[in-house]
Amino acid sequence: MRVTIYLKDGSIDVLEDVQNIDYINWYPEEEVWFYKESKTGLELDRISYKEKDIEQIKVRMG
Repeated sequence: MRVTIYLKDGSIDVLEDVQNIDYINWYPEEEVWFYKESKTGLELDRISYKEKDIEQIKVRMG
C-alpha cells in the first residue's frame, strides 16, 4: 500500500510498499509505526512517527 503522511510542520512524506501499520501506545507519547519490505526482501524495515506530529494519514491500497 502507498501511505501519504501529512505532518503538522507542513511537510509530506510518501511511503511506498508499506506492508503493515501499527499504533503503539507508549507512555507518555503514542507512535505510529509503518513496516516496509527491506531492500534485501528478507525482513521488514520500520519507520516510526510520533502521533502528535501527524496531521493526517492517507492510505491507498494496491
